[in-house]
Amino acid sequence: RPPAGRPTDPWTCDHCFAVRVEVDRDSPHIPSVADVWPAADWHEREAYDLMGIVFDGHPDLTRILCPDDWAGHPLRKDYEFPMEYHGIPGTTEYELPNPRH
Repeated sequence: RPPAGRPTDPWTCDHCFAVRVEVDRDSPHIPSVADVWPAADWHEREAYDLMGIVFDGHPDLTRILCPDDWAGHPLRKDYEFPMEYHGIPGTTEYELPNPRH
């Protein structure tokens, strides 16, 4: 198994290129590629916002989907869903107004 932050399993298909990179769960850092591929900018910000992966050297690593004052990263397995946000109650159960059975 390669060290954390090192690319593994690169593959290509037609005009696509993907690289799988494993990072440490407690300190998920990886070098940014936004200076090489500018289109990676938003993808890296999304990965930071939702999963907490820190892209070292990124020009603007800020939240892109969640509000700036949001606590945590919602797609992490250890994320605890807040039961309130700015006085708005949260729920994990949803009811349909006119369910059909």
